[in-house]
Parts: sequence; structure tokens; C-alpha cells
Amino acid sequence: MRTRRERNTGIDAEEGNHAQQNVLDHVDLGAGVDYGAPQKSFTFDGKTYASYQEMVEAKRKRNQNILVSSGLLDAKAAIETTALDQKRLAATGRGLKRSERQSSKTELLPRRKSSRIAGVSAPGIYVDHESSSGISIGGGINAVDDKGAEVRNFNNRVNDGSDLTVAEAVEMAGSKWIRENTVKHAETFMGTILQDIIEGGVTDSDKTQCSPVSVAGGLEASTSTNRDLEELKSKLREISLDDDTCVAKVTPERIYSVACHPSPHQIIACAGDKSGHIGIWNFDQYGSDSAAESNDDMTKSSSDDVHLFKPHGGAVSSLKWNSSGTNLLSCSYDGSVRAFDANKQVFQEIFATYDDNDIYKEKNWI
Repeated sequence: MRTRRERNTGIDAEEGNHAQQNVLDHVDLGAGVDYGAPQKSFTFDGKTYASYQEMVEAKRKRNQNILVSSGLLDAKAAIETTALDQKRLAATGRGLKRSERQSSKTELLPRRKSSRIAGVSAPGIYVDHESSSGISIGGGINAVDDKGAEVRNFNNRVNDGSDLTVAEAVEMAGSKWIRENTVKHAETFMGTILQDIIEGGVTDSDKTQCSPVSVAGGLEASTSTNRDLEELKSKLREISLDDDTCVAKVTPERIYSVACHPSPHQIIACAGDKSGHIGIWNFDQYGSDSAAESNDDMTKSSSDDVHLFKPHGGAVSSLKWNSSGTNLLSCSYDGSVRAFDANKQVFQEIFATYDDNDIYKEKNWI
């Protein structure tokens, strides 16, 4: 006897065999069905095409029409044209320029010879100790102790904290940024032109508007309505910096901080970079022409009234003018804060940090 499960399994198997036989009986395998025959027509977007290639061409044409109607192709062409024009134009020629006094020919240095190959024994000199205050050399015949080691300025600062004159701060920037009369231009601007601006010696005819759109009217109202705010937003959107005269190279390296002189009449833009430089741009070039006429050896600034100084040895993280515009404060990663005093014409260190090294005991007043 079979179990119930075996009986059910047998019934299922028998039913399956009957179903398979019925299918074979109703299908004529010799009816001439060609399963590999290509499709005779293709339908796309409600239309029938005789070949696959015709349907693909129809799809491409449809996609092209969609792109044209969307305006994307025109926008792409405009962007490519603008990018090409920008590539053709050289970087802005305004602002800082390298000195032309550097020799165009590279001086060939003598070929370095290996002491090991020449059989010369190494002197055995090594760095025995290094800190932010300096290094000491050990080993060899030239070894010196910590007391005799040459000490760098703390934290790679430009000097020991002494005041920097305008000329010294310009020369600290390096010879490649110093052209003929660069120092005189800087001294004239910081000592004469800036003083004139601070004292308010500017007439209405000297004022320069850097944008053809003014938003001052939207800021004068004591109470602002939604309509006033929308009008102000509209004016702000119209402000543009497309004019090449609004662009200049102010510092040699990446800018870390910016500040503008508080003068209501003239634009004096300042920027500090990652290497300790401070660039000051007399945007309106106020006073430049009169200064050139009053000095026979002074020609118009070759750097478009951009003056470069280096009062710090590290990135200038912050710049700030005082309310009267007589002092420019600069804070640097070298651990010092300096203030340019327009009256004294010096960059004075007003704060600095030092370590516990004995050579900085005289700095304990800071």
C-alpha cells in the first residue's frame, strides 16, 4: 500500500504527464515557425518604421528637437564662447608686477660632486636640537653648543619685533616685487596721499563710484517695507564687477584677510596673504597724478597704485582699520600683531608670543 503522500505525488506526476502530452498534441513543430526571423516593423512614438535604423534615426531627431526647443544648446554655445574668450585674455595686467631687473638668463651653477664617490669622509654634522626659537648643530669639527647656535627670529618672523619703516616693509617683500621707484611710491602714498585722505582733503569731484548702480537710496529709509527690501535686492543683483578696472593683483599669494579704509570718499582696499604680505590698493588712484607731477624722479606707479609690504612671517589672518583710519592692525600666524601708524609711518609690533627660552627674557613685558 502507498502512503497518502505517495498517492498525492503519484497523482501530481500523472497530471503533469497528461498536461505535457496535451501541449505536444496541439503544437505542430513542423508548422514552419522561424524563431530567428527578424522583426518586420518597428513602432516608436505612434509611428511604424520598416527598419530598426529608421526608428533610431527618428529617436535622434526627436531628441535633437527637444534640446533645441529647451534652449540648452544655445546656452552651451554661449558658455563655450565666453570660456574661449576668457582663455584668450591674459590674466589681469593690473596690480603687482614682477621686477624686470631680474636676469633673463639662468645662471649655471657648478655641478655638484659626491663626497662619497670622491672618497671624502662626511663631517658628521647633524641637527642636535630644533625649536621655534632656533636650531643647534651637533657633531663634526663645526659643532657648537646651544649657546653658540645661530638663532632665527622667533616663529620665522621678519625681525626681532623692532619697528619697520615703510621702506623696510617694502624691501621685506623681496626683490622680485621691487621695481624702479617702488619704495618712493609707497612712501609717498603712505606718508602724503593717505594722510590727505585721513584729513578729509577730498572734494566731490574726486569721488569715484565703482559701480553704475547705487544701493545707498535703499539704505537711507528709517523703516523698511517689503517693497523697499525687494527694490534693494533688485539693485544688489544689478551690481557687477565685469569692468577690468575693478580687478587687480594685490598680493603675491592666496588672500587670507581683507579690509577697507573707513574713508567715505576714497576706496582703499587692503589684503593680507598666506606668506605675511599686506597689499594696499589705492583703487581710485587719488593723488597719484599730482604726486608724479611734483616729483621729477617719480613716474606714475607701474603697479596701478598697489603697494606691497611684508610686516609678517606667516599668514595674515586678520586686518582691521581703526575708526579714524590712522592705524591698520594686522594679526598673523607668526604669533604677532602689528599696527601701521600713519602718523609715525612705521609698522609697530604691539603684541607677540614667545616661548620660555632664556634669550626672550627681555620680552616678558608682552
